[in-house]
Amino acid sequence: MALPISFKDNRRLKRLYRELEEIKSKQNDSISKARKNLKESGNSDREIHIKLANFRQDQHYECLVISDEINSHITNSLRRESKKLLLPMPFSYQEKDEEMWEITQTAGENILSEKGVSLLKKAIRKEHTEISKSKQQKRDRWIPWITAVSGLIGIIIGLLAVWSNLYK
Repeated sequence: MALPISFKDNRRLKRLYRELEEIKSKQNDSISKARKNLKESGNSDREIHIKLANFRQDQHYECLVISDEINSHITNSLRRESKKLLLPMPFSYQEKDEEMWEITQTAGENILSEKGVSLLKKAIRKEHTEISKSKQQKRDRWIPWITAVSGLIGIIIGLLAVWSNLYK
Protein backbone atom coordinates (compact mmCIF):
# COMPACT_ATOMS: atom_id res chain seq x y z
CA MET A 1 0.00 0.00 0.00
CA ALA A 2 1.56 3.26 -1.10
CA LEU A 3 1.50 6.14 1.30
CA PRO A 4 -0.77 8.98 0.30
CA ILE A 5 1.41 11.79 -0.95
CA SER A 6 0.01 14.94 -2.42
CA PHE A 7 0.36 15.55 -6.14
CA LYS A 8 2.51 18.61 -5.46
CA ASP A 9 4.83 16.62 -3.16
CA ASN A 10 5.10 13.80 -5.66
CA ARG A 11 6.01 16.19 -8.50
CA ARG A 12 8.61 17.91 -6.35
CA LEU A 13 10.20 14.60 -5.31
CA LYS A 14 10.32 13.41 -8.91
CA ARG A 15 11.94 16.69 -9.95
CA LEU A 16 14.56 16.39 -7.21
CA TYR A 17 15.34 12.76 -8.08
CA ARG A 18 15.61 13.68 -11.76
CA GLU A 19 17.91 16.59 -10.90
CA LEU A 20 20.10 14.29 -8.79
CA GLU A 21 20.38 11.76 -11.62
CA GLU A 22 21.26 14.51 -14.10
CA ILE A 23 24.06 15.76 -11.87
CA LYS A 24 25.42 12.25 -11.42
CA SER A 25 25.33 11.53 -15.16
CA LYS A 26 27.04 14.84 -15.96
CA GLN A 27 29.79 14.14 -13.43
CA ASN A 28 31.54 11.52 -15.54
CA ASP A 29 31.45 13.66 -18.66
CA SER A 30 32.68 16.72 -16.79
CA ILE A 31 35.51 14.85 -15.12
CA SER A 32 36.77 13.35 -18.37
CA LYS A 33 36.62 16.78 -20.08
CA ALA A 34 38.41 18.41 -17.14
CA ARG A 35 41.10 15.71 -17.15
CA LYS A 36 41.64 16.22 -20.89
CA ASN A 37 41.84 20.02 -20.53
CA LEU A 38 44.24 19.77 -17.61
CA LYS A 39 46.54 17.40 -19.50
CA GLU A 40 46.51 19.66 -22.56
CA SER A 41 47.42 22.68 -20.46
CA GLY A 42 50.63 20.97 -19.38
CA ASN A 43 49.86 20.34 -15.71
CA SER A 44 51.74 17.64 -13.83
CA ASP A 45 49.98 14.43 -12.78
CA ARG A 46 49.92 15.56 -9.16
CA GLU A 47 48.30 18.92 -10.05
CA ILE A 48 45.78 17.13 -12.26
CA HIS A 49 44.97 14.71 -9.44
CA ILE A 50 44.48 17.55 -6.92
CA LYS A 51 42.31 19.64 -9.25
CA LEU A 52 40.17 16.62 -10.18
CA ALA A 53 39.76 15.74 -6.49
CA ASN A 54 38.53 19.27 -5.80
CA PHE A 55 36.22 19.08 -8.80
CA ARG A 56 34.78 15.75 -7.58
CA GLN A 57 34.34 17.19 -4.11
CA ASP A 58 32.35 20.15 -5.48
CA GLN A 59 30.12 17.81 -7.48
CA HIS A 60 29.68 15.53 -4.46
CA TYR A 61 28.54 18.54 -2.45
CA GLU A 62 25.92 19.39 -5.12
CA CYS A 63 24.60 15.83 -4.90
CA LEU A 64 24.62 16.02 -1.11
CA VAL A 65 22.57 19.22 -1.10
CA ILE A 66 19.90 17.66 -3.32
CA SER A 67 19.95 14.41 -1.36
CA ASP A 68 19.46 16.33 1.90
CA GLU A 69 16.60 18.27 0.31
CA ILE A 70 14.95 14.98 -0.74
CA ASN A 71 15.33 13.53 2.76
CA SER A 72 14.00 16.72 4.32
CA HIS A 73 11.01 16.66 2.00
CA ILE A 74 10.28 13.02 2.87
CA THR A 75 10.55 13.81 6.60
CA ASN A 76 8.15 16.76 6.27
CA SER A 77 5.65 14.66 4.29
CA LEU A 78 5.72 11.93 6.93
CA ARG A 79 5.36 14.53 9.68
CA ARG A 80 2.25 15.98 8.03
CA GLU A 81 0.74 12.54 7.50
CA SER A 82 1.42 11.39 11.07
CA LYS A 83 0.00 14.65 12.42
CA LYS A 84 -3.14 14.18 10.31
CA LEU A 85 -3.58 10.65 11.71
CA LEU A 86 -2.73 11.77 15.26
CA LEU A 87 0.26 9.43 15.40
CA PRO A 88 3.17 10.25 17.69
CA MET A 89 6.39 11.29 16.00
CA PRO A 90 9.64 9.73 17.16
CA PHE A 91 11.46 11.87 19.68
CA SER A 92 13.46 14.72 18.24
CA TYR A 93 17.21 14.47 17.82
CA GLN A 94 17.84 16.61 20.89
CA GLU A 95 16.06 14.03 23.05
CA LYS A 96 18.79 11.46 22.32
CA ASP A 97 16.84 9.29 19.90
CA GLU A 98 19.76 9.13 17.50
CA GLU A 99 18.54 5.91 15.87
CA MET A 100 15.50 7.73 14.50
CA TRP A 101 17.03 11.06 13.53
CA GLU A 102 20.00 12.38 11.59
CA ILE A 103 21.30 15.88 11.02
CA THR A 104 21.73 16.92 7.41
CA GLN A 105 25.30 17.68 6.44
CA THR A 106 24.46 20.76 4.41
CA ALA A 107 21.70 22.59 6.30
CA GLY A 108 21.98 21.10 9.78
CA GLU A 109 18.30 20.12 9.76
CA ASN A 110 16.86 17.22 11.72
CA ILE A 111 15.63 14.54 9.33
CA LEU A 112 14.37 11.03 9.94
CA SER A 113 16.97 8.31 9.53
CA GLU A 114 16.22 5.26 7.40
CA LYS A 115 15.08 3.43 10.52
CA GLY A 116 12.89 6.38 11.54
CA VAL A 117 11.32 6.60 8.07
CA SER A 118 10.70 2.85 8.07
CA LEU A 119 9.06 2.80 11.51
CA LEU A 120 6.93 5.86 10.81
CA LYS A 121 5.79 4.42 7.46
CA LYS A 122 4.83 1.17 9.21
CA ALA A 123 2.81 3.10 11.79
CA ILE A 124 1.07 5.15 9.08
CA ARG A 125 0.27 2.02 7.04
CA LYS A 126 -1.09 0.29 10.14
CA GLU A 127 -3.29 3.28 10.93
CA HIS A 128 -4.57 3.45 7.34
CA THR A 129 -5.32 -0.28 7.46
CA GLU A 130 -7.27 0.13 10.70
CA ILE A 131 -9.20 3.06 9.25
CA SER A 132 -10.11 1.10 6.10
CA LYS A 133 -11.17 -1.90 8.21
CA SER A 134 -13.35 0.38 10.32
CA LYS A 135 -14.97 1.83 7.20
CA GLN A 136 -15.51 -1.68 5.81
CA GLN A 137 -17.20 -2.76 9.05
CA LYS A 138 -19.51 0.26 8.90
CA ARG A 139 -20.44 -0.61 5.31
CA ASP A 140 -20.94 -4.27 6.21
CA ARG A 141 -23.52 -3.31 8.86
CA TRP A 142 -25.70 -1.61 6.25
CA ILE A 143 -25.58 -4.33 3.57
CA PRO A 144 -28.27 -6.60 5.12
CA TRP A 145 -30.59 -3.61 5.60
CA ILE A 146 -30.10 -2.39 2.05
CA THR A 147 -30.72 -5.90 0.74
CA ALA A 148 -33.90 -6.24 2.82
CA VAL A 149 -35.25 -2.82 1.79
CA SER A 150 -34.56 -3.43 -1.91
CA GLY A 151 -36.27 -6.84 -1.60
CA LEU A 152 -39.32 -5.25 0.02
CA ILE A 153 -39.46 -2.64 -2.73
CA GLY A 154 -39.34 -5.44 -5.31
CA ILE A 155 -42.17 -7.31 -3.54
CA ILE A 156 -44.31 -4.17 -3.35
CA ILE A 157 -43.77 -3.45 -7.06
CA GLY A 158 -44.63 -7.06 -7.91
CA LEU A 159 -47.82 -6.95 -5.80
CA LEU A 160 -48.84 -3.66 -7.38
CA ALA A 161 -48.34 -5.15 -10.85
CA VAL A 162 -50.44 -8.22 -9.98
CA TRP A 163 -53.10 -6.10 -8.28
CA SER A 164 -53.35 -3.72 -11.26
CA ASN A 165 -53.74 -6.71 -13.65
CA LEU A 166 -56.54 -8.19 -11.50
CA TYR A 167 -58.70 -5.05 -11.56
CA LYS A 168 -58.38 -4.24 -15.26
